[in-house]
Amino acid sequence: MPRFAKITLLFFLLLPLLGLPTAWFLSGAVLRHSFEAWVQDRRDEGYALRYAEPELAGFPLGLDVRIPEPGVESPKGWLWRGPALTGGATIWNPLSLALQAPGRHVVEWGPPNGRLSLQLDAAAAAGRAELALDGRLRQADAALTDVDAEGPLPGPVHIDRLDLTYRDQGGPDPASPGPAGAPPGDLLVTALGVDLPPGLELPLGPRVELFLVEGRVEGPLPAEASRRSLALWRDAGGLLDIYRLKLRWGPLQLEAEGQLALDKELRPTGELTSNLRGGSDLVEHLAERKMIAERAAGALKLAIFALSRNAEDGGPPVVELPVSLKDGLFYLGPVALFRLRPVL
Repeated sequence: MPRFAKITLLFFLLLPLLGLPTAWFLSGAVLRHSFEAWVQDRRDEGYALRYAEPELAGFPLGLDVRIPEPGVESPKGWLWRGPALTGGATIWNPLSLALQAPGRHVVEWGPPNGRLSLQLDAAAAAGRAELALDGRLRQADAALTDVDAEGPLPGPVHIDRLDLTYRDQGGPDPASPGPAGAPPGDLLVTALGVDLPPGLELPLGPRVELFLVEGRVEGPLPAEASRRSLALWRDAGGLLDIYRLKLRWGPLQLEAEGQLALDKELRPTGELTSNLRGGSDLVEHLAERKMIAERAAGALKLAIFALSRNAEDGGPPVVELPVSLKDGLFYLGPVALFRLRPVL
């Protein structure tokens, strides 16, 4: 082979390698631009974002990011701080990040003379974030496992797994227009294996096997976790629009959708359409613990029996019953099961 041909062949063999540094630096620049745009948008909204200098590595095919000492303070008074945030992306998709942040996450809120603090210690915390070039967060998913929670709770809470999913439903993306004045997106929260604080007199036992809620908060978000702020949110038309709710707690197996708000005493109020499985077991459970009268239990069992249908998956029979929260009472169909407390 002539010398020139050998040099030409060697050049074309090395061309992809010569282009890798350029591709890596360009991808890193795209990621940095999107992140800085997101930071600037939050600062324009009044948020204070604190973090040490981000670190970028992973050459030649990856983008490994580390953000030490992250923290966010909202103009509404709440703040979050957590462990170092690490992420990874590829040079051909730099705006799709796999994230890790195990350790202690702290959320604080409330007035200066009465701050409340919630601590979440997660053995593992992994997720994914999809950014747009303009810095908008398209979607984000997080999964925290083996979580211990302490703070403004009746006692410690342990959660086997906590999943959070955010989907952007508005913003400047014409492919995903949201209604005018709507909150920025929908949120899905799933908790598996929740051990409630010990010592509480709970109607359905100390462990919730599944709690799932998908929906959005309507109305201007409360400025802080206080009775005054929640009352202002309620008076401005604030409510929780629930697209999907699932609850597995003791004998209760419930799926529902509807809307919830707050009454004048800041107790939950609203109506839900529900599918209830194993309703007779639930009624017997409550009757054995003297939580409902025998007459009410008999009427509810009769209604469940008359309205039940076989489940398509072969599980316990399903009955459609309205769930009502009104005047400080929780109603399943026409029967009041237990009293409701103010949320604060």
